[in-house]
Amino acid sequence: MDKKERDIKITNLKCREIQAPIVSSLIKAFVDKIGYDNAMEIVKQVVREDAILSGRTLGGIEDR
Repeated sequence: MDKKERDIKITNLKCREIQAPIVSSLIKAFVDKIGYDNAMEIVKQVVREDAILSGRTLGGIEDR
């Protein structure tokens, strides 16, 4: 891998655009398997945790 390939960065927005179709399919599958309410409870918690982590990352306060 050359330096140009290593320096490619994707924006947070582009990352979300890439993730959206996959996440949508996962949520639909969870709804089918465990029901809407249970799936949404899990989704809500995961989205909340991800939003906090993303905010810290974008704010330069990485926790990883």
